[in-house]
Amino acid sequence: MGILTRTIPISLNRCWRIAKWTCIKYSYRLLGWPTISSPVSADQATLGPFDTPRSTLLSATMGNTPFPVEEALHGTTATPEFCARVPGSLWVEADGKGECIRYYGFGLAEGESSQALVYLGGDVLLTTTNGVRHIATSYQSECPAQIDSAMADWSHQADAPALFLARPGLHGSSGCSSSEHSAQLAA
Repeated sequence: MGILTRTIPISLNRCWRIAKWTCIKYSYRLLGWPTISSPVSADQATLGPFDTPRSTLLSATMGNTPFPVEEALHGTTATPEFCARVPGSLWVEADGKGECIRYYGFGLAEGESSQALVYLGGDVLLTTTNGVRHIATSYQSECPAQIDSAMADWSHQADAPALFLARPGLHGSSGCSSSEHSAQLAA
């Protein structure tokens, strides 16, 4: 009798949970899945779903000056000559196309360390549910000095060199900030 009195409440509890989640699942299907979209403020730069990106020349952002949001949103171009004048940048060619790729390093010295921390950031180009593209608010206040400081902290904490490698189109690199965006600029 003792086993039966313990298993009945457990079975009823399981049946209740299954029924509850089944109702929730069908409610979502009936009403549509809820979507999460990031809010876009009225003064924030955006690019509509049918707008063509307007690529500009890369600017050499330095110190405490925030990276231009317009450059991340629309993409940028550079020349090897311009790239040679930007500190912490390399002209990189792949598949016949070249980009000015910026890096921020601390503790880098030739032949001194066999290990290093390398950070490759994620994309900051976000799209709302209606196709409007905008740049993440976290990117809008970032500047080269903050990245340099972070790499110094990481290097000291890990006792190894630290390198932040900027993605094309972001953090002072030329190009586009996402592969989808790259295809649109190439068209």
